[in-house]
Amino acid sequence: MSELPILRLNTYKTEEQIKELKNKISKIIPQSIKPVKPINDKIIKEPINKIGIVSWYKKDKGYGFIKTDNNSKEIFLHFKELKKINLDTIESKTQISFTIKEENNQIQACNIKVLKIPKIINIKTTAIKVLNILSEKYPNIFNYKPLAIGIKDELFAVSKEIGISKKELKIFLNFYCRSKKYRANLILNAERVNLKGEIVGIVKKQETIKPKISS
Repeated sequence: MSELPILRLNTYKTEEQIKELKNKISKIIPQSIKPVKPINDKIIKEPINKIGIVSWYKKDKGYGFIKTDNNSKEIFLHFKELKKINLDTIESKTQISFTIKEENNQIQACNIKVLKIPKIINIKTTAIKVLNILSEKYPNIFNYKPLAIGIKDELFAVSKEIGISKKELKIFLNFYCRSKKYRANLILNAERVNLKGEIVGIVKKQETIKPKISS
């Protein structure tokens, strides 16, 4: 660049001449470029979704912990975050997605979404749903009395009427008949009843459940 001439503003008497000179200078000398500020590492632009499994949750305490896929430190889960998605509690082994935040000097899960419920929880939920329906329709039958052999066919015959699918009935019967309350009533000569409440047989010796002997 050639050496710039020394220009003295006070040699120009009119404002118009001074303005003209300033324009000439601005064309010769490039305007300064503002440096780009580096991104602050502490600023999170977008919340990052994480996926994890509920390791445990205590309803009475109102909190639990989530284990992430990368086996890092477990993340705290508070009841208020479940309340946001209308959950009263959450079972262990439930797969969820979530973001994290820092509150009270602790990393916590927020923006929770349930991705996958464990199979055993689905079975229990279905069984309880069916039991509630059957207990209302047949209040004297489904109170853990021994059921008639072949009651499954009776239930299948009225499945449409009571609004329960055959698949749901199978899940229910398997769950119900394996429950501790039901098995406790399978004693020798206990009466078996059908859907009408009629006694149609008794529990035979080979059908009884032997009590476990604690060592």
